[in-house]
Amino acid sequence: MFSAATRQVRPCLRHVVRPIGSSSRSPNQVDLSKPWGRKAYELVDEAKPFHPEDLDVGVPHLQPDVALANTKLSSDAPEPSKDQYLEAMAKATSGPQSHVKLVEEELAEEVAAALKKQSDKVLTAIAKAEHLRRDVESELSELKPLKVPDLKSMCKELGLPQTGKKDSLVQRCLSSSKLSSFESARSAASHARWELLIHRQACGFVTNNNQFIETHYPIPEKITFKKTNEPPAKVFTDQLEWWQSKGRWR
Repeated sequence: MFSAATRQVRPCLRHVVRPIGSSSRSPNQVDLSKPWGRKAYELVDEAKPFHPEDLDVGVPHLQPDVALANTKLSSDAPEPSKDQYLEAMAKATSGPQSHVKLVEEELAEEVAAALKKQSDKVLTAIAKAEHLRRDVESELSELKPLKVPDLKSMCKELGLPQTGKKDSLVQRCLSSSKLSSFESARSAASHARWELLIHRQACGFVTNNNQFIETHYPIPEKITFKKTNEPPAKVFTDQLEWWQSKGRWR
């Protein structure tokens, strides 16, 4: 007698192994002269009892000899000692290459911090000079529309000489404190920029160093009272500037 699960599976097996074109035939009518017919008869009429584990399609278990061989290999491997473990950890965490890399990173951080500090100093000095220049230019814009008699009377009130042309009178009437403050701030910005140039040169920034500094850190121009259409003649200050014009640093 077959179990209830077997009776439920038998119709499915009969449907699977039924020969093509003989859907109405019973298992007893299967041609037993053919190999597939005998196999179909065996599957349908002599089915084994059904077990739930038969539906398990997981990874098959290893053969006993293979599992034994794997166990032997894993047991034969020597376990590292504590000294070997500590030595491996020391090599992984500290070595010549790691020390050199750490020193390089610290040096790069120090160089970057020093250059940033000097750059902030230059930008602050340039901003101060620009602010003072705007104050002087605003005062000049108020003095230039005045006529010569008005400028002479203003110079008389300030106790200044009243001789000369309009440009000289405007320069005398201009507040000397604002003009001197601008000139001193401009000199401080120029000196700070020169220090930044030297620092970058020492850190290895050789190519186009002067051009980079002049482009990104422009110094405010001097205040002039005479308008000239012709540009001033080029004056080479040192040999480095001559090499810069010849393309030495490009």
